[in-house]
Amino acid sequence: MKFFNDERDWFFDAKYGMMVHFGLYTFYEKQEQVLWRYGMNYAEYDKAIPQFNPSAFNPAEWLDLAQANGMRYIVITAKHHDGFCLWDTKCTDYNIMRTPYGKDIIGQLAEECHRRKFPLVIYYSVVDWHHPNYPNLGRSHEIKTPVKTHDEKKYMAFVKEQITELCTNYGQIDGIWWDMNVMSRQKNRSFNALIRSLQPTAVINNRGFDEGDFSTPERTFTANSLLPFTTPTEACEAIGIGSWAYRKEEDYIAYGALESHIASYMALGTNFVLGVAPCADGRLSPKSREYIKTLGDWYRRVGAALRATPVQLKGVDYVTTGDERTLNVFLLKPLRASTLQLPKLNVESATLLNDGRPLPLTTEPIGYNKIVRQRPVTRIREIPVNEYANECMVIQLKGDFKQLRSFGKLSKCKSWFGHLSAKNKE
Repeated sequence: MKFFNDERDWFFDAKYGMMVHFGLYTFYEKQEQVLWRYGMNYAEYDKAIPQFNPSAFNPAEWLDLAQANGMRYIVITAKHHDGFCLWDTKCTDYNIMRTPYGKDIIGQLAEECHRRKFPLVIYYSVVDWHHPNYPNLGRSHEIKTPVKTHDEKKYMAFVKEQITELCTNYGQIDGIWWDMNVMSRQKNRSFNALIRSLQPTAVINNRGFDEGDFSTPERTFTANSLLPFTTPTEACEAIGIGSWAYRKEEDYIAYGALESHIASYMALGTNFVLGVAPCADGRLSPKSREYIKTLGDWYRRVGAALRATPVQLKGVDYVTTGDERTLNVFLLKPLRASTLQLPKLNVESATLLNDGRPLPLTTEPIGYNKIVRQRPVTRIREIPVNEYANECMVIQLKGDFKQLRSFGKLSKCKSWFGHLSAKNKE
């Protein structure tokens, strides 16, 4: 794994975070891109401004819930594609201060994050449907606007002014999460250089004006291989399939599917942020709270295994972490039967981390699945497949796993594991 070896290395220790989409669009309870996806115009959309009053917003409640459930940082949308800003920006009057609420959301959240030393990452959309100078030409996530008002140079200056506000008015900022820069394929390193000059601890993602510090795979993930990631990565997924913001008629992802998604990334060395959302009153939605708590309960039981070193073990439908004495097996898909066959290992014991129960082991001379067919196998038995049909199961093996180096990645991952171990002792 590539590390920064500076103040930005907080990112590797954090691992699991909360991602919040909140803005004027929340008022409509449909989708954060309601203007684009539902064909709404700004004359209609802006009717929400004199009604938007998230008076129940309490950043301490958000962070209490996050911390109680294993989350170690937060990402929040300061400005989404609609151009509406959640802070007291002097660059545009299209912001939260014009609403009946009239208070700086980002400022309040930053203050609470600083109080408890909880890293704050600020999301900022480069695409802006509202700003007349942004060249909305109908590219990805753009709504066409009159070309005569387009002025990319002026818009870029506007972005720098806003980023400067965010990086100077709110104390320490731990990251900038750019989104949807579709203006040009030409890199412009001055934007991220500005951020680094103002906020040296800030990690920057790869959706802005250059490659940044980390990549951001979103939603569904299908790996070409199950090898550990070698560069900083943060995956993201919302609890619903239709929206990142609060949606009244949302279709929610199954707990087990989300847990498997988290495992499919984190066990390979990445960070993961879970997308949740407040209602228009500012409180996290009931479903958001439910999912944070449910996944948090699972994460408490298996989190140490998720944060361990990625280990490559030949197989399908599972990923593994561990060290020379421990191997954690994350079952990404439900088992068809109450047994799991692995390539023959020097195993002493097996434990289901979901509830701590021991599982019996045998060694068989011939396996019968496609990975280990006609070869000796380690057979784990009496796995409670029906009891945990809706939860990602994690089996922890104890034994001698030095031989796993032959699968390719353990020696490299050991240096990564050692890096984190050393930092955790500080």
